[in-house]
Amino acid sequence: MEIWLGAPVGWFPDQGKAQVFGTGGGPISYISRDDVGSWAVVAIKESRTENQVIPLGGPRAVSPNEAVRIFEQAIGKPLKVTRVPGFVPKMAGAVLKPFNPKMASLMALGAQTLGGDVVDMSKARSLAQVPETSIEDYARKVAANLTA
Repeated sequence: MEIWLGAPVGWFPDQGKAQVFGTGGGPISYISRDDVGSWAVVAIKESRTENQVIPLGGPRAVSPNEAVRIFEQAIGKPLKVTRVPGFVPKMAGAVLKPFNPKMASLMALGAQTLGGDVVDMSKARSLAQVPETSIEDYARKVAANLTA
């Protein structure tokens, strides 16, 4: 969440701006970095996770368009949305690689999520119960920091 709905890819709620790649209609299982950390601790402590691939995502998948609406509600004002055509992250991932590998990686990942990226959390949830941060929770946290 903090990357995909944050400054690294053009989300600036403090400035009333958001950037959406492609149509923004595909649902994505955004996950908070704090939740990733909690799952990492579970993976270390829980013997049933040994030698397992455990897909991780957020509590529910939402489209970038829906994320915009959630942020607008949380901050109490509309966001000016810049729509980036889907071919841009695809090309940028390749073009930026020699000059800015981090941004190239973000663009390549962005290209992979153009149609959505829904993660089935049933395996992870069968191994442990970890509090999960919703997009609404994250948007309220961002909004609270704007007024602080």
